[in-house]
Amino acid sequence: VAFTDVVGIQLMCLKVLPDLLVNEQQRTSAQHAGLTDIVLRAMVLFPDVVELHTAAFHTLVLLARPLGGKEGMLFNSAMVNASGIFNVGSNTGKSGIAIMLDSMKRFVDDEDLMA
Repeated sequence: VAFTDVVGIQLMCLKVLPDLLVNEQQRTSAQHAGLTDIVLRAMVLFPDVVELHTAAFHTLVLLARPLGGKEGMLFNSAMVNASGIFNVGSNTGKSGIAIMLDSMKRFVDDEDLMA
């Protein structure tokens, strides 16, 4: 990924992704391309940038939406395993859930991120 060490570029990209991921075809392509790992990697590389973490969470929420007309269904744990968006051992060296929990603990006082 180009410019992984430039926070401004990463933030700009993360802010645009939610608009693209509303479309199910785009979301499917993003999931198959490993976008979740890229978003999690940005969270690890920039641990103190709350705006980036807020945008990352928004992107992750959209990536976690069920595909194939399953939106609105009750959630069950098989959905996480079937979709493959939260890898047990991601390229960041930590699980995606651990990265997100760490971020939520770090920014517990930020109401935008916690929303």
